[in-house]
Amino acid sequence: MLIFALATWMLAAALVYSASPRQRWLRVPLPAFPSLVSAVLAAIVGVRAWVEALHFVS
Repeated sequence: MLIFALATWMLAAALVYSASPRQRWLRVPLPAFPSLVSAVLAAIVGVRAWVEALHFVS
């Protein structure tokens, strides 16, 4: 579960970076609004996974 939380946070960071005009891995940056909304949702899922993992451990 902790791996899932970390993976979703990495996905959120990748989406934010992909929407940045300074990103280098795409020819054209992703549209900002959908990318940022997806990043926020991925971060929420990551926090939820972190909470579930901590609850499972204790």
